[in-house]
Amino acid sequence: MPRLATHRLRACNARVPTPRTILIVEDNEMFRGMLSSMLSLRGYRVLIARRGSEALAIAAAEPVDAVLTDVDMPEMDGFAFCAEVRAQQLAAGRDIPVWIMTGVFRPALERKAASAGAVLVLRKPFPVEDVCAQVEQELERRAQEPAGSAPPVPVTAVPVMGTRPPMGTPTPFRPAVPAAPEPAPLDPAHVEVVQALARLGGFLTQKDPAFADEFASDAEVLLVGSEVGEVADTRAGLAAFLEKIYAQPMRVRWEWKTQRVASAGDVAWIFAEGELLAQASKDTIRRPYRMSGVLERHDGRWRWRLFHGSEPVV
Repeated sequence: MPRLATHRLRACNARVPTPRTILIVEDNEMFRGMLSSMLSLRGYRVLIARRGSEALAIAAAEPVDAVLTDVDMPEMDGFAFCAEVRAQQLAAGRDIPVWIMTGVFRPALERKAASAGAVLVLRKPFPVEDVCAQVEQELERRAQEPAGSAPPVPVTAVPVMGTRPPMGTPTPFRPAVPAAPEPAPLDPAHVEVVQALARLGGFLTQKDPAFADEFASDAEVLLVGSEVGEVADTRAGLAAFLEKIYAQPMRVRWEWKTQRVASAGDVAWIFAEGELLAQASKDTIRRPYRMSGVLERHDGRWRWRLFHGSEPVV
């Protein structure tokens, strides 16, 4: 039987006019849960797999409209899986779009993704609502194409992630992705989530060990930083991560330009985009920065389950 997403967030206020089925292939349980939750909230039916072989079996068993797959997975990587699932579906008369997700951007990924037939490379973390808009646009475009027409040339830029190719690099034409609707005014719970992010940032700037206390008290936490190897998936790992960061001579802080929040009961998701400022002596370095995270409310206070930060390629 295909694995249906069973995360606590359930579909509500569906935004998808026609129910779609999206297959998520991701071996990281925390990120898989977050992504499946947010897609479910937007009215999608979500199937999940931890590896390529499992995902191929699911795609063979029932119709899938789109696929989001990670790059680094056991058994086969995202490129091999993308090529196999597209071949499988084309043999059955279906041409489904595949997006490849990565936490660490490398230029070679774009070439490999294009060769495998992927639509886009998405760099984690990303705003889920923008990806939903891309999925809907791509499915509508394919539905309107004459039977047997050639698939589009995969693009090498990722607009929803804010990445841009170097000046002068030719980019295949692609219709613009519709802008996400303006968010509704924050409700009290959303305000509290934004405040939780501000509180976390304050502790980071002050190099305060209380940063760790903002995370859930049990072992099921995950922090992913910008650099390769910056991962903490236990309380002890989180403490070690902070000790390493705080030992550096510079102080860092976040300046957010946009923050988006969604919630269902005692679980919330946030995406924020802005800049990371690193100050050492009199010099301040500014870098683009974005994050996504999952929080749970315990005893009236929001605690972090997942924090994923990233410096996007510009």
